[in-house]
Amino acid sequence: MPIINANGMLVQFPYEPYDVQKTYIEKVVKCLILKRNGMLESPSGSGKTLSLFCPILSWMEQEKTKLNRAKVTVFGTYRDSLACRYAENFNITPMERAMFEEIRSNAKAKIIYASSSYSLLSKAKEELEKTCLPVRAVVLGSRDQLCQNTNVKKVTGDQATKASICHRKVMSATCSLFKRVGSTKNRPEMIEKSIMDIEDLITVGGKLNACPYYLSKEKIQSADVLFVTHEYLFKTHTRKSNGLDIRNSIIILDEAHNVAKICEESYSTQIRSSDVALAISEITLLIDDLFIFESKDDMLKIKKHLVTLDKLIKALVIVPSPRGEIRKGTYIFRLLEKVNFDFDNIDNKLKLLIRLATYFNDIQENAGSVQRALGLQALINFLKMVYAGKGAVYNNAVRQNFRVYIEAEEQANENQSATVKGKNVDREAKVLNFMCVNPGYAISKLTDLEPRNIILTSSTLSPMKPLISELMLPVKITLENPHFVDSSKFCVKVVSFAPNQDELASSDINITFPGFIATLGCTVLSLSPVISGGLVIFFPSYHYLNVCKEGWKNNGMWAQMNRTKSVFVEPYWTDKKPLTTTMNEYYASLRRPAKRGAIFMAACPGPVPDQFNFSGVNCRAIIIFGIPSPLETDTRVVLKKEYLDMNRTQENQLISGNDWLDLEAFRAVNHVIRRIVCHKDDYGAILLCDIFYGSSRNQAKLSSWMQSSLRKDRSMDNIRFGRVISSLANFYRAQQTSSDNTSKMRVVSNIREERKHRAQPASRLEDPMASTSSHCKLRCIETVSDKSGVNDRMETQKETRETRSVINRASSQAGGATEH
Repeated sequence: MPIINANGMLVQFPYEPYDVQKTYIEKVVKCLILKRNGMLESPSGSGKTLSLFCPILSWMEQEKTKLNRAKVTVFGTYRDSLACRYAENFNITPMERAMFEEIRSNAKAKIIYASSSYSLLSKAKEELEKTCLPVRAVVLGSRDQLCQNTNVKKVTGDQATKASICHRKVMSATCSLFKRVGSTKNRPEMIEKSIMDIEDLITVGGKLNACPYYLSKEKIQSADVLFVTHEYLFKTHTRKSNGLDIRNSIIILDEAHNVAKICEESYSTQIRSSDVALAISEITLLIDDLFIFESKDDMLKIKKHLVTLDKLIKALVIVPSPRGEIRKGTYIFRLLEKVNFDFDNIDNKLKLLIRLATYFNDIQENAGSVQRALGLQALINFLKMVYAGKGAVYNNAVRQNFRVYIEAEEQANENQSATVKGKNVDREAKVLNFMCVNPGYAISKLTDLEPRNIILTSSTLSPMKPLISELMLPVKITLENPHFVDSSKFCVKVVSFAPNQDELASSDINITFPGFIATLGCTVLSLSPVISGGLVIFFPSYHYLNVCKEGWKNNGMWAQMNRTKSVFVEPYWTDKKPLTTTMNEYYASLRRPAKRGAIFMAACPGPVPDQFNFSGVNCRAIIIFGIPSPLETDTRVVLKKEYLDMNRTQENQLISGNDWLDLEAFRAVNHVIRRIVCHKDDYGAILLCDIFYGSSRNQAKLSSWMQSSLRKDRSMDNIRFGRVISSLANFYRAQQTSSDNTSKMRVVSNIREERKHRAQPASRLEDPMASTSSHCKLRCIETVSDKSGVNDRMETQKETRETRSVINRASSQAGGATEH
């Protein structure tokens, strides 16, 4: 195993590292040695996860060795060891005390690896296994993934509802799976497998007939690495209920480009009029039950308070403007005080509501119903978040970092019970949103728990300075790595003008003109024949995508696109067809020789960038039309812009609301293009089809490796469309030649190996025609390769001639697009 010397520390790495991996490892080591936070960007496929685990695990091993040395006798007697003198407080200097405390603290450090989904955590776990270092790890899942109790699994509702029912069964000793956890946690099945993910826990739990969820919690204490989702890490009540100790931990935030949004969502909550109405009906059912051991006076009082709350929420006035009705966060306290909810009595009120929810769930379970106390649970979740702290400091934090946003309730809650489902929604029904608008608040709650390091990493963090300011996290060590493959493997072009020299300037106004839609279609029809393999086209919204699709169907361009390449479109969320089905159909189409590739159209942002396999022939080019800016009327966007504009100062270096909106758009673009080249033999083109990308100010917001590619090309390619086509054709021709040469070299290498094998004594028994066959095979491959190249060029020329007539007709339609 290769050994890397990074800043004086020896790091074991399973492969010979790339230069970008060495640089990355050095930055991680620097974070560990200096005990600093870091923000590290490196392109997709560059081995970020492995480059994180190897130096941290090597550092942990060295710190454990230091601790063992501190326990070894120095002058021949155990009493002379530093550990013994520290334990007995005997003859030890303050400097030695501080040194030993740091050594012991470092030796007990854990890695908490957080990412945005369990599928990404499973991939990280696979990377951890490649380190070949002694390590114990476990993926901490939710009850949705791990609970095997049939009564809990069939419950409809959120995590809090299932947690409440599970907790009730554990406390009443009615869950047989939990009872076996204590007796099975030390079984060989639990000890022998050092790294366990969700599937491993379920498998072992099934063999031992024990609860996988609580088995995972038993592994926390002995684990070196804990895998959790972002939500698991940032939500206070989730962290506390699972005993996740942050102190002195090394926290890795993977997919960190999403962290700001996740931080805000983790501390935001809402209550709907329908939730309050459902809670009232649930309490009414309990009041009439004779077997509830709860004061009826208390139940009547809480019901009265909720009836008043329902009326108050419905009476709230919504200002008819895009900005909506926004109030300071502390407004929520004044509103709830009107229904007798305040800091003095909230603990007792919550205890009563939790007991009532438990009673309701027990009654429904005994009756064989899957209905649960969803209204009460929604109210409990809301109140817990609102009253998460006390005192003047908390009040001030809520005033600065939270907003109350009131909006109409447009549709019934999906989880409503059968008693109210099906009824028309009250026209006066409202939604009361308590929203965190400052991700720095969530980060501060995390740093208050004193982690050793926080390392944020992703392939799309640029530009870093605004993100660091937004998170309010002291970050001293940063890295923007170049791409790990040679720049000749990707072609980045700004396409500012269409084939008819009309300006490509996507906007909400231009997309309403058929001429501009035809201009975009001309661009696709001209670029598509040049690109052999998969072409992925991203539009700035689902609406934009659908308008273009319908426009191209009407003007005949859609049929022409399908004649060249089969076209697939990302299904909208209302469609019944799953995204994975459409993607698999697209992949299968690429393997059919009848057509030269396929086209996949999708919206950005959306699920496709995270779920799509961009590797190899699946994606030889990405086209991005327009700028995927967030919807300015979206609640989160309105609140975020208002917060930034009101709170930015020279000291905190916050950006303006409009600048934040631009950065969100470019982060979406960077996220889309990050996997165009997935490995060293891969290649692809990135075509930014909008004049907006032509300015140096906007290019500075792209990933650093893209900026370097654009700086190398300062020609007029982005002005004259013909030169863009010529550059693309040359790029793909060069890649094909390189690929053919690589294939030939592999064949020659195989033949040489065969000859060496035939030189062995056993070769006398082999077929004497084998050598001739090998030579013929090589000549045949060379001939086929040459012919295929000629055939490809002839086919491309034929497609271009067929396309030209359609483009000319469409150009006449697009003639007025420039004026528009």
